[in-house]
This record gives sequence, structure tokens and C-alpha cells, in this order.
Amino acid sequence: MAHQVNLAWTASTDGVDGYNVLRSQVSGGPYTQVNTALVATTAFSDNGPFSNLGPYFYVAASVKGTAVSVFSNETPAVFLPPAAPTSLHVASVT
Repeated sequence: MAHQVNLAWTASTDGVDGYNVLRSQVSGGPYTQVNTALVATTAFSDNGPFSNLGPYFYVAASVKGTAVSVFSNETPAVFLPPAAPTSLHVASVT
């Protein structure tokens, strides 16, 4: 099953060039940048790859020129496992 995490944030008021999005499997990091190009909008979809159901922890940083801001607040994401089968019954006995 393919997973996706959709993130959104409030724009920086400092006229930035864009944003970096970072992910960790540990709250507080260390984080790894997941965007390959500077994110120009205030939304990003992370398509993984993901090694398990999580949790995954995300932060964003503003970029202006070569300057990078401190990290935003951290937000977690957890994928739900698939639903269990229902109505299990014996179909036949031979």
C-alpha cells in the first residue's frame, strides 16, 4: 500500500524564497530533508519511501538566499494499519 503525508503551514512573513521539509522517525530529530527542490508554496506531499507505519515527525524551515530559519514546530504522522477482515466463519469441513 502506498502512503502519503500531506503537510501545510502558515507562510513566513519575511519574504522567503521557499521552504524545506524534514522528516525523522524520532521526535526531536535528527531530521532528513525530504524535498528535492525548494518548496515554493505552503504545502508539501511526502510520498516516502516509508519503512513502516510510523510515527514520522515533520518540521519545516524557511529559506532566503543561503540563510535557513530554525525549525517550525514538529508535527507527527502515523499510518493506520489495514482494517481487519470481518465475518470469519467456517465455509466447510471435510
